[in-house]
Amino acid sequence: MSQVEHDCPWCGIPAGTKTREHQVAMPLLGKVRDIDCCIHHIVAALNAGGVTTLGCCCGHRTRHGRISLEDGRQLLVSARE
Repeated sequence: MSQVEHDCPWCGIPAGTKTREHQVAMPLLGKVRDIDCCIHHIVAALNAGGVTTLGCCCGHRTRHGRISLEDGRQLLVSARE
């Protein structure tokens, strides 16, 4: 898989690494969830607009990110060009 280029300074962390150092704690569905820093603003806007999110990952420069929605759809997060 090709590396996704974008300007997040924290996304060099390999996918699967268990760390909360580069995440934002956000209350979602009655629980505090850890959201990757570079996409937390998108997740917050979706939820504030009434679109419930269930999970997400920024892709950590190894793949495109995704945001899973409550209705089963997934949004793909592409790097800036």
